[in-house]
Amino acid sequence: MTAVPPPSGPLALPRRAARATAAVLNDAARHYFAHNGPVYAANMAFLGMLALFPFLLFLVSLSGLFGQTETGALLVEMLLETVPDRVADTLSGPIERIIGGARTDLLTGGVLVALWTASAGVHAARVTVLRAFEAPTSTRREIRRRIETLGLVILLSITATGGIALYVLTPAAIALVESYAAIPKPVFRFAALTQYLFSPALLFAVHWVFYRICLPGWAKRDRAVAPGALFAALAWLAIGWGLSLYLRNLGQYDATYGSLSGAVVTQLFFLLGSSGFIFGAEINAAVTRRRRAARAGRTGTRDATSRGIQNDDVFNDDGGQARPDHGAGQ
Repeated sequence: MTAVPPPSGPLALPRRAARATAAVLNDAARHYFAHNGPVYAANMAFLGMLALFPFLLFLVSLSGLFGQTETGALLVEMLLETVPDRVADTLSGPIERIIGGARTDLLTGGVLVALWTASAGVHAARVTVLRAFEAPTSTRREIRRRIETLGLVILLSITATGGIALYVLTPAAIALVESYAAIPKPVFRFAALTQYLFSPALLFAVHWVFYRICLPGWAKRDRAVAPGALFAALAWLAIGWGLSLYLRNLGQYDATYGSLSGAVVTQLFFLLGSSGFIFGAEINAAVTRRRRAARAGRTGTRDATSRGIQNDDVFNDDGGQARPDHGAGQ
C-alpha cells in the first residue's frame, strides 16, 4: 500500500502548525486539571498577594542600593499599568508608602525579612512548575530549596531592574549618538515602538527566566520555556484588560463586598494571573513531552510520554534523573 504523502501547498505549513498548537493546548489543559491546577492557582494567588509588598520593598531597596531608586519606582509604576484600574487603586497607596520607606528598611535590615517573605510566593510558583513536569516536590532539603528560592527572587529582581534601566537609558543613548552623527528615521521609529512593547517584553523575560531556572534536570535538554512564557505574559495583559472591561460594565463588587471590594477584585486578579502562569508551565511541559516523543519515534514510547514520566524515568529530589544511563539532568 502506497503511503499518502503529507499535504503540500502554501497552506500546508500553517495547517500543521495549527494542528500542533491545538494538540499542545489540549494536552496542557488535560494536565492542568489532572494536576489540580485551580487549587494550586488559589494557593499561589494567596501567597503571591502576601509576598507582593515584601518583594516590591526588596526591589526598590535593591535599586536604591545602586543609586537607582527612581528606576525601581518606574518599574512599580509600569507594573500597575498592566493591571485593572481597580487593582491599581487598591495597591497604589501601600506601594507609595513602601517606596517612601525603602531606604530606611534597607538600613534597618527589614529588607532581609521582606526577602524571606517574598520567597514564599516564589516558592509556590516554583512548585507549580515542577508539578507540571511531574517532578518531585517533596519537602526534603527544605533549607536548600528556600535558599535557592531566595536566589531566584534576587535574580528576578535584577532582571526586572536591568530591563527598566535599559528602558530608561535607550532614549538618552539615542540622543547622545544623535549629537555626534545623524540617526536614520527607522531607528527612531523602532525606539518609539519599543516604548509600547516594553511591558509585554519585560513580562515575557521575567516568565522566561523563571520557567528556565525551575525546569527539572531531565527537561533542560529541550529548553521548552518560550511558549509558556509567551502565553503567561499575554494572559496577564489580557486578564488585566478583560477584568477592567468587566468591572466598568458589569461588575457589582461594591454592592456585594462593600469596602472590601478592592481587596476582593485584587485577589481575583491574582487568581486569574496565577492560573495563566500555571497553564503556561503546562504548555512548556506539553511541548517537552511532544519533543521527547518525536525523538523516541516509537508509538509505545509516545503513549508513555504523553502521560508524563515514563516507567524507566526515575527522578531524584532535585528534579534530575537518578539513572545515569539516560544522560539527562547530569
